[in-house]
Amino acid sequence: YSTLSVNDQFVNWTADMLEGNDAAVAMRINLASLASSSFQGAYFFSNLHTLAVQQPPGQSRSLFVTNNNTSQTRVWDWVNSSSVAVGHDIDRGTIPTYDYTVPGSDGADWNARAAGGLTGEVITAAWSQNELIVANMNGRTECTAKCNTKTPTLKNIFAHPGVTLLKVNTTDWTVDQEFGDLWSTTMAISWPELGVAADGEIGLTFLASAENANPVAWAGYLNM
Repeated sequence: YSTLSVNDQFVNWTADMLEGNDAAVAMRINLASLASSSFQGAYFFSNLHTLAVQQPPGQSRSLFVTNNNTSQTRVWDWVNSSSVAVGHDIDRGTIPTYDYTVPGSDGADWNARAAGGLTGEVITAAWSQNELIVANMNGRTECTAKCNTKTPTLKNIFAHPGVTLLKVNTTDWTVDQEFGDLWSTTMAISWPELGVAADGEIGLTFLASAENANPVAWAGYLNM
């Protein structure tokens, strides 16, 4: 799984490292080196599934985001003039990761790609006006005991799978508790994608459908 973003000085790139390694590589590629047909980058290893955050032009830092677990997000803040990224661990509400299947019109699960550990992981993130938006796919139920066993104790949270949104103030690294999740009592919502326009407005796309129907792409923007 790979992501890409850019600011005025660097191309930010990440890729998961599988083969039994619970890690990811995150790299800044100097734009000047690309212009001269060479390649200069700085990188560090961090958690598996680390994403490069989308951002508007004119920024002097790169942000990368990952989840330490289902209740804590880590943001790497990498100032352009520094060779070291600073990590910020941010506690938040637990993301429900169980029961995420959604039958389509043919009975097959159109959300099957959420299997394999992507439910509860950061799927997309965007940063604008010192506000970081992080989107995670979530399931219907949350594990409260005996997690990662064949008989977990589950608590129902949502009627359908949805998207857990986190809004972080990157000035003081606090969480905006008023920023709600993306969910519906009648439709399943999954596979979000965030983007930032030149004026800093954050757009959002996702797939959604009722059960036994085909998913439809939706698009809109977030009221910051």
